[in-house]
Amino acid sequence: MDFKQALRNSGLPYRVNAALFGMAATLSCVGVPRLLALWSEEASPSEARRNRIESGDERNTALRNRSKALSGDLLQWSLLGLFWLSVGLDAPLWVTAAAGGLFMAKSVLEAVLLSRFQKEL
Repeated sequence: MDFKQALRNSGLPYRVNAALFGMAATLSCVGVPRLLALWSEEASPSEARRNRIESGDERNTALRNRSKALSGDLLQWSLLGLFWLSVGLDAPLWVTAAAGGLFMAKSVLEAVLLSRFQKEL
């Protein structure tokens, strides 16, 4: 029996099966690297200790924060590009609205977090 047939015979709607499959794939993508990291720590405790010290280092923390900020900028410009591309290609309205909504949500979240962090300082 193939995968598609198994989904049809499960008795659940196809969308529910697809959502469950997506969640399982996401959890496995998150869980497998963590499992490998735990296995690596068990195999080499001195390497695990060195990694913990490096992860708490101020320089490494600053580099991680900088890379997160750059990835946020890339995401923002990609969403804006997708928005204009969908407008230019006369895509369905929901595609354009989704791209615009995601861009707006990212911008609002950025402003809220900036305000929160400024209050903490």
